[in-house]
Amino acid sequence: MSDFNYKHNSLIKFKSEDSTHGIRSHMIQFHGLTGEVAYKWVYNGTQVTTKVYGKRQFDLKQYMAPPVVIDYGRVIMAPMPGAIVNICVEVGDTIEDGQDLLTMEAMKMQNLIKSERCGVIKAINIKEGDAV
Repeated sequence: MSDFNYKHNSLIKFKSEDSTHGIRSHMIQFHGLTGEVAYKWVYNGTQVTTKVYGKRQFDLKQYMAPPVVIDYGRVIMAPMPGAIVNICVEVGDTIEDGQDLLTMEAMKMQNLIKSERCGVIKAINIKEGDAV
């Protein structure tokens, strides 16, 4: 891939052919290079990451441990470093989508953190005044 010289946001046009649609033109947008082998593209509004390996890298890839995938779907991540000012819910509360969960202060501004789905609060691992 040493001759790959597209820059961030480059538009690349290509054609594909299949028995159903015949020859069609497509446009993808190059979004950047991540590390040595991963390329980010946008196609029809969807971001896709592709990996391109040299023969030696591909041969050795089978011996590498798979990347660890962490599921953050059931936790709330602070959008920025700050301090907890107020917690609006308690363990056992049933919450609705968009309900206020807590207030945090960051850069002298208070930010209201809302739920992204319905559910039940199983645990609260912070307290007012904690830095997050």
